[in-house]
Amino acid sequence: MPDENPLSPGVVILTHGRSQESVRLARSLLDEGIAADSIVIVQNPTEADDPAIVPPDPRVAVRRAERNLGYASGMNEGIRHQLARGVDWVLILTHEIRFHPGALRALLDAARHADGYGMLGPALWWQEKDQPLSFGGKRGELSGIHHLQERPDTPANGIAACDWIDGAAQLIRAELLEQAGLLDERFFIYYEDVELCLRARRAGWHIGVVPQALADANPGAASRPGAYAYLTSRNGLEYARLAGGAWALTTRLMRQCEHSVNLLRGYRRADEAERARCRAALRGLWMGTLDFARRRWGPPPATLMGLGDLRNTQSS
Repeated sequence: MPDENPLSPGVVILTHGRSQESVRLARSLLDEGIAADSIVIVQNPTEADDPAIVPPDPRVAVRRAERNLGYASGMNEGIRHQLARGVDWVLILTHEIRFHPGALRALLDAARHADGYGMLGPALWWQEKDQPLSFGGKRGELSGIHHLQERPDTPANGIAACDWIDGAAQLIRAELLEQAGLLDERFFIYYEDVELCLRARRAGWHIGVVPQALADANPGAASRPGAYAYLTSRNGLEYARLAGGAWALTTRLMRQCEHSVNLLRGYRRADEAERARCRAALRGLWMGTLDFARRRWGPPPATLMGLGDLRNTQSS
């Protein structure tokens, strides 16, 4: 018998520049039965003259930022919009996410019976590489994090418990957000999703992935080696400090030193294009470490721009 009371979350789609991926995603959600007035698209411009996104339905809200706010601030803009509407759940999505047939319904159905769970995510498939990306994530003893790439055994409620879920697609209880707070905007992008899961768990909520809900995703780190290295270095150190204290922070620093050595070894054997990527990554890694030490947050420095879509930002 069809569910007479399906979950109706407020949906936030984060996009950037002139990409039309958010329009295609919104259209697919409308086709799945999500109400148009439940969707908001938040657009981070990459150029000052980027035109505003034209939604597939006039009832879909569009909030165009004046500058590139990054992931955390951009998502928070949409989350506040949805919380003001009084929704019980907020589904946050990056624009490249595509749910497989029946996946969105499986995710929402699981949430209706997810007592004690504050955040749920779909299983993610790395479309470009045609392989699993994430069945949720685990945190190691010293606050290292990794994706789970093997399908877990699924309990009767359809939810497999995990420590964190990827920020590309998260279904979050409004009650959790009101209790634990929104995404930490200091991070700009990377690790804010994991850090929110950390606060959620400390506030007593469970985190889970719904293996029956499969969605395609395409991580974009390879297009911005310098900015990626900077942000994961700086933000990863702060996450380690928050999650595990001084010992975890020291371990993270040691691992960054090992990574630097490996980059230098690879540099000697690489062609010129790969050497350029190694130089960008090394520079970003140690600039990020320095800025962690001096507590500089926000977007990457302007000297690391031009490595992807993180342009037209302002330092905080």
